[in-house]
Amino acid sequence: MKFLQKLIFASGLLGLMAATSDDALRKEQMAVASQVVCGTKPGTSQPMVWTHDEFLGNVGGKPVYTIIHQNRIYIRWDGNPDQSRKSQAFDNTAILLHMDNNKFPNNTDGNRIVNSCINSIDPSTMGNNYLGTQQGNMIPCNNKPITDGLMLGTFRGGDGVRT
Repeated sequence: MKFLQKLIFASGLLGLMAATSDDALRKEQMAVASQVVCGTKPGTSQPMVWTHDEFLGNVGGKPVYTIIHQNRIYIRWDGNPDQSRKSQAFDNTAILLHMDNNKFPNNTDGNRIVNSCINSIDPSTMGNNYLGTQQGNMIPCNNKPITDGLMLGTFRGGDGVRT
């Protein structure tokens, strides 16, 4: 009988050790993408694949790269006038329409992909301390207190309806 108890105990331990392999799967599920598909290449019907830190072209002799952050597409430009933000997301996405390689021509196709795929900077991509840590029941955003239930503004959608 003691042998049977030891056998059941040992198999239970082995079962627990085998179950820990789910941790790796859980970590993989939380992985953030390094590539995102959005839009079609201008002048073709091929899907546009955006890769993190991909060189897109030059504007004014300074390179433009992609940033994939939380599965969203941003750009960074080495010619950023604020050199302290040179390695962070750049706000003016229209520079893509003026790159030396004309990858996104300044026409309907180029404007469509830039406007529908590239995000302007937001608190998640701005410099440190733009969106501060919680202090009591508020979070400072650009040194302005944001509290729960605070009316930030009215959103007007593409259909003209205010929400």
